[in-house]
Amino acid sequence: MSVVAIGVIGSVEQIADDLVARRERFGISHVAVFESALDGFAPVVARLAGR
Repeated sequence: MSVVAIGVIGSVEQIADDLVARRERFGISHVAVFESALDGFAPVVARLAGR
């Protein structure tokens, strides 16, 4: 089965959990965020800090 992880949607907690799951499953440890979404994504970064 092929899986393409191209986006995230949900609450801060859901997005953080999804990104952790992707890291564990696929080894993805970097994400790109559009400049227009940086402020909205900051809480996700804060939640993931140190994980």
